[in-house]
Amino acid sequence: MEITTRIDPNHAAKLTFIQQQTQQNIAEILGQAIDLYYEQLKPTSTNALQAFEDAGLVGFIDADPTEPYQSVIQEYLSQKHQQGQA
Repeated sequence: MEITTRIDPNHAAKLTFIQQQTQQNIAEILGQAIDLYYEQLKPTSTNALQAFEDAGLVGFIDADPTEPYQSVIQEYLSQKHQQGQA
């Protein structure tokens, strides 16, 4: 694709500086700038499960998922109550 555009003097100076520092041509510089901008804007395809797995939050609890949480809490509170009376 061919692009023709005008840029202000400030951006022209920045572009010249980038060219001098990197020895890249304008097409290479614009390509990298577009890639960087695209990475910042593109929607993430990570679903909730993947996000939790990436954070290490899936499978780190050693518990029976079929056991109702109320019974687990009740047992914990009963043990604490018994310890307090001893």
